[in-house]
Amino acid sequence: MEKRTGMRGRRPVTSLLALLLLVASALALGPAAVAQVSPMVEGPTVTADPSSPTGYTVTFVYHNPDATQVRLAGDLTLLDVDTGRTTRYQPEEWEPGRYHAGGTEFLRDMTKDENGYWSVSVPLHAGGLSYWYRVWDPTQGWENKRIWDPASPHPRPPGDSSFRVRNNDVLDTVYVPYAPVQDDPVLEARAAYELPAADPAQRGTVQYVPYTTILGDEGHHLGVYLPAGYDPDRAEPYKVVYLSHGIFGDETDFMVPVNVPNILDNMTARGEIEPTVVVTMGNHFTGTDLGFGSYDRLNAANNLVEVILPFVEERYNVSDEREGRAYGGFSYGGSTGGFVIANHPAAFGYFGFFSGNPTLTEANYDDLEAAVGTGDLTVFLGNGVFEGGPDAHNAIAESFRSRGFTAATAQVPGAHDGMTAGQLFTIFARDHLWKQETPGGAVDVSLETDTRCVVGRAVQVVQVTNGSDAPAQVTLSSAYGSRTVTVGAGRSTAVTFSTRLASVPASEVTATAVADGYEGTTVTAPYAAYDCGLQHGIQGVVPITEILAYGQKVTAVAVEYSVDVDPRGLDLDTFTVSDSLYNFRFNPIADLTDPTKRADRTITAVYTNDTPSLEADQESDRGRYVIIELDPMDPGGSTVMAWQGGVRVNPDLQTRVLQNEAVHVWAADGDGQGAVLARASDVARAPTQPAVNLLYDDFVHERFTTSTGTEVPYAYWLPEDYDATKEYPVVVILPGHGQGYIESADGTNNEGVQIASDIPAVAWLQEEWTESEEDVVVLAVQNRRTGSGTDQAEAMVEVVNAFVDEFSVDPDRIYGSTVSYGSVLAWAALTDHPGLFDAMLVTGGFGASEEQAAAIAASRTPVWVTHGTGDHLLNVVTTGQASFNRIWNAYMAAGLTPAQATALVKYTEYPLSAFYEPDQHLAAAPTYEDSSILRWLLDQ
Repeated sequence: MEKRTGMRGRRPVTSLLALLLLVASALALGPAAVAQVSPMVEGPTVTADPSSPTGYTVTFVYHNPDATQVRLAGDLTLLDVDTGRTTRYQPEEWEPGRYHAGGTEFLRDMTKDENGYWSVSVPLHAGGLSYWYRVWDPTQGWENKRIWDPASPHPRPPGDSSFRVRNNDVLDTVYVPYAPVQDDPVLEARAAYELPAADPAQRGTVQYVPYTTILGDEGHHLGVYLPAGYDPDRAEPYKVVYLSHGIFGDETDFMVPVNVPNILDNMTARGEIEPTVVVTMGNHFTGTDLGFGSYDRLNAANNLVEVILPFVEERYNVSDEREGRAYGGFSYGGSTGGFVIANHPAAFGYFGFFSGNPTLTEANYDDLEAAVGTGDLTVFLGNGVFEGGPDAHNAIAESFRSRGFTAATAQVPGAHDGMTAGQLFTIFARDHLWKQETPGGAVDVSLETDTRCVVGRAVQVVQVTNGSDAPAQVTLSSAYGSRTVTVGAGRSTAVTFSTRLASVPASEVTATAVADGYEGTTVTAPYAAYDCGLQHGIQGVVPITEILAYGQKVTAVAVEYSVDVDPRGLDLDTFTVSDSLYNFRFNPIADLTDPTKRADRTITAVYTNDTPSLEADQESDRGRYVIIELDPMDPGGSTVMAWQGGVRVNPDLQTRVLQNEAVHVWAADGDGQGAVLARASDVARAPTQPAVNLLYDDFVHERFTTSTGTEVPYAYWLPEDYDATKEYPVVVILPGHGQGYIESADGTNNEGVQIASDIPAVAWLQEEWTESEEDVVVLAVQNRRTGSGTDQAEAMVEVVNAFVDEFSVDPDRIYGSTVSYGSVLAWAALTDHPGLFDAMLVTGGFGASEEQAAAIAASRTPVWVTHGTGDHLLNVVTTGQASFNRIWNAYMAAGLTPAQATALVKYTEYPLSAFYEPDQHLAAAPTYEDSSILRWLLDQ
């Protein structure tokens, strides 16, 4: 049987397939006209461009002869629904399934002409997209001043009264039509709703009205949108929506980046909603702090209900009844909605929570039910797929439903930004607010759910039944993607979602259905949690370790008996394996031997073998060893420990084995059950032999003496069929500071820990990590923690050069891969020895200086930088982001195009959800889980 030498670290991965509900309505509205104007007309000019990946190029022009530098900025980088939040793409890299998203500021230098016009052109996809300028103008005292576009047509509150102006955080919006080349119904729908209405007569108006807050402060404004044809004397008051911004927003947010006026103009013109008034407010009026301190949610809720509602109702022809009022909030504004419900439960008949959920107690739900009665409240909750899963708002929706209220949820392809809020507001307004009566009533659609296991992975099956007399377009959304299908009148159809997971938690599927002659409807159906993955004589205990994304851990145990064991009596309950929960990244060393800091491991397979080794098929061979395989993802079993200010492999592993049931001898004739070989025992057995370390034991450990007399340990691995007549690529691993070489007074050392502590060294040995069949040589240099980073880099370079001279290495394919402090050596080597490395992968590292970035750009060495957003040791802004921006800017200064620079420097930033252990400093873990990055390195 095939011997198994290693396996890729496994973790739950949510598939972010493109979603959702914006496509539910027919796209009757044509795209806005494309401006055909001179490039030097101020503002954004959208031009049809066959060479653009989106079909359009937008040229931004800003006039300021006194400025010394201007940058186009915005929420214009792209995220991909298939890769989630792990990789950011530049606008030129757009392809279907990628969406402009906030969270990482897009920055692009603009070019100044002789007349003081600054300009830059980028391809953008359809919709209302957020941008701004960053300006350096010494005549105005501006240094990196963030401004909205002076050519913008959007009304604004006067002066600097709005919070965003005071906080240097303003936004503007550019409107890009849809082109068929985009081939994306989500973007087609966004263009239909978010661009200005084609007929100017169908456009409403926006104004900002001064008022005095509940605290008696003047100088604050309300934004007021009035629909086209607003009649102050209309007999029936207009329905009204009150909208509340996020923590860093103000009264302009829903008017400009969220695009509510355009959305309602288009929706009203299409007959999808009654003409509706919108009121926005700024909630930063409790103090002058530029953060949470000036946004008091209780004050904001009371101000809304006790001051703003009567102020608006006195001045405008709007409803003063809860059935004619709706509340919507983005992020912190959504959270503020919880305070509105808790303190004024009868004020509104509709609530929309966009990327921000209310926190309500059972008593709050009781008060709400008592105030408004059951079935007399509609609640909508949603977020973007790049913000996380739907579990939280699904649970809140169920709490509302349990009281008899109507509640629905949705996800859209977006991040935590105004563009996502716009998509969610579209769904809220179109599908859940006041509608004109339709003769057919609501679409009659029902759902049945089931989950099945296919090749070890859960597959979700949804049966959709249309009980209406017309075909229905049904958009289904689950945590694992969305599908839009047409279901015939009186017919059913099955839709499947591949989860790519061995187990899935309980959640729900949402369906939004539309049909001619019927009112659109949204229904949900739950699905249950499902798991596909569950299948005296001890003479010795041998731990078996593997190196996973977060380092080496015990993933199996070989229990040795005196004779061959009968495998037929073995199952997952025959043994219990426990281990210390200690992890050097998170826990004090005292936890290693603390009996209260232990846990049972999850046993995934039990079989026999003739050696203490794993079988790829997990089938028994006749032998005296019982192999107990453990879930590599459960807590416990880490082999690396803190030591002498660094780390080393623990020589005294804390793995313990308990035999719960009798083990029998192999029956001589193969039938029946042999004699008892070992009875059940309550004595836990510790390891009796050194561990079998998969892949780690295959490395050769050597030392090299440099020209200065420094002895540098290193380890290397050669392919099994190494041929000295063939040239191989080599990947040089540069570890973190803690993995540097340490030796105690008694001679004990941590040599080789750079292999065990992280995944990079062994990943290149495994095709399941690289998804490449090419043989690779690996050299892992363990720097001594003495001297400067430059000194250590010089020693490392000597090791590399000597190694290349000794072994058959392709001199044009020498690659580097760093962890944390290893980046210091990498930046120095790339600067002082250009041409040595042919590409560098820098994970969770220190920042490259301006001089180092210039040297890298001069040598045209490809670099991919990755970093964790929440890195607690190296701040992402001053390290990962700074390295990328400096190298990118160096390429721009060298005259390269954005496309050329993109080919040479790349950047990926990982959110918390990308780390299956909460160490956001170890960006190497999610980096190496992306085989496309590893293949990129080998392709350079």
